[in-house]
Amino acid sequence: MKKLVVMRHAEAGQADRDFDRPLTDYGRAQAASTASQLSEKIEADYMIVSSAKRTRETSSFLIQELALKENQYRNEDKVYEASTQCLSSVIATFPNNTETAVLVGHNPAVSSLVSSLTGTYEGFSTGTAVILEIESDEWQTVLYSKVSLIEKILPHI
Repeated sequence: MKKLVVMRHAEAGQADRDFDRPLTDYGRAQAASTASQLSEKIEADYMIVSSAKRTRETSSFLIQELALKENQYRNEDKVYEASTQCLSSVIATFPNNTETAVLVGHNPAVSSLVSSLTGTYEGFSTGTAVILEIESDEWQTVLYSKVSLIEKILPHI
């Protein structure tokens, strides 16, 4: 049995390039709130984060709250502007000794991913995370496994 946390980045401001958009003050508060709530519910083993600025900033709150070490997370260019299929292939790269993994990305991909895995639609406002339980021992088989939504976490601001 594996757990997967899927999180959408917190609220971002403007920048010349979409990739460079930073979190707003409200977004930092969202990220801090969701990270704090997650730290009470999970112990993460590994995290993959879109390499966009807003997701990296969002993940910094998770890294702190979940006490992740440098070898327990990485930025991944593929997660930025990813399709559901691409996110599924990224999930398949989690090491099999990872029991609880975190993926921080963007909409509409994160919402589509969770919908395709669970068979139900879950909207993702900024800073939202879901905890999924996967009936599998291998990340490569997530697409073919029973996936249940355990909890949806909204930032409390």
